Amino acid sequence: MSESTYAWRISRDMLFGDSKHSDAGVEGPRNAPESLLAVLRQPVKNADRVHAFRMLDDDGILYYTGHIMAVEGVSPWAMDEEAAFGPLDDFGRPNAGAVYIQYRNAAGEWEGI
Repeated sequence: MSESTYAWRISRDMLFGDSKHSDAGVEGPRNAPESLLAVLRQPVKNADRVHAFRMLDDDGILYYTGHIMAVEGVSPWAMDEEAAFGPLDDFGRPNAGAVYIQYRNAAGEWEGI
């Protein structure tokens, strides 16, 4: 399996908080490049290189927040569909039934892809 062109990391699990069942820290996809994951593990330090996302259910309830980075270093709006929806398709939907992913835009507001 070749390496993915993107990587993501869950920062906060709003469903389970800090409990032992929390998915905070989960990374993906399985073939994510270690170089991208290393950057994502320090999102504050690397704020200029990573993009914040959040996943919600169909009622608008927040499930997860996290960060994503693409090999090309592009914004979520310039990523290919596989990368832009990667956290949702790889993890949010199958794990918890999340159906929406939003990214912080340049104004700092959440916006869907």
